[in-house]
Amino acid sequence: MSELSVDQAIEEAAESLPDGYVIEVNVECGAASLNMYGPDGSDIELPECVDSTLAEQIQDAMHHAQWLASD
Repeated sequence: MSELSVDQAIEEAAESLPDGYVIEVNVECGAASLNMYGPDGSDIELPECVDSTLAEQIQDAMHHAQWLASD
């Protein structure tokens, strides 16, 4: 199984993210992080993923949004 690229993860999230959810990628010197917002603009806490690649974090955030939207 090949590793998912950041481009692929972003494209997948753009196609599959539930309406109203936003994933924000922040990049600074030496680090990158994600924020996610719900349809009402509220911050959504993402699970800690220290050992995950940025692509995996994007994919995990998308899956988390899908799970929240299914409730």
